[in-house]
Amino acid sequence: MTSMTLSYTLDNLLRNELKPGECLLWQGQPVHKMRFVVKYIPLIIFGLLFNGVPTTALIYLMLQDGFYFGLFIANLFWCLIGFCFLLLPCFAWLRAGRTVYAITTNRAFSFTQGFFGGVDFRAFTPRMLRDISRKQFSNGGGDLIFTYHITHYKGGTRRIPYGFLGISDVSAVEHILYKMRDENLFASNQGGEA
Repeated sequence: MTSMTLSYTLDNLLRNELKPGECLLWQGQPVHKMRFVVKYIPLIIFGLLFNGVPTTALIYLMLQDGFYFGLFIANLFWCLIGFCFLLLPCFAWLRAGRTVYAITTNRAFSFTQGFFGGVDFRAFTPRMLRDISRKQFSNGGGDLIFTYHITHYKGGTRRIPYGFLGISDVSAVEHILYKMRDENLFASNQGGEA
């Protein structure tokens, strides 16, 4: 299976994460970045509406003979908040480009390089990969979900998936993952019986 070419920085982070004797079987990045942007559509709509009222007020204030500086600053502040809502999908797109997924001979892991340094790292041992769910799209891409982080809040619960999200040829990657998992579990069972 072919792997994606990573940037120099991401490739170094990946190579530094490998343990001695561990070989890389597959590496990839989210290629379906639009999947990360789609979940922000309600915020985009809210941002457009949020921006509409203060922008209209700003234009009205600029066309008036008497300039009200306090109202101008207040409306400018609300415009900036609305603009931040409109930028959220851009940050999600950029974050997906700084995310790397890898399968080695011993484990699977993912990491995301932060915008201002730091790395968010998640490793999955073969025992953690027992219940993998696959979501496949018509183009062959999709998600391999290993686990969910469940957050409870006043209005209900939210499930955040962890795994390889937005990858191409999801079934081939799933096959590599199952093969690695089964070989490691078989080897650990053989070692326990000796």
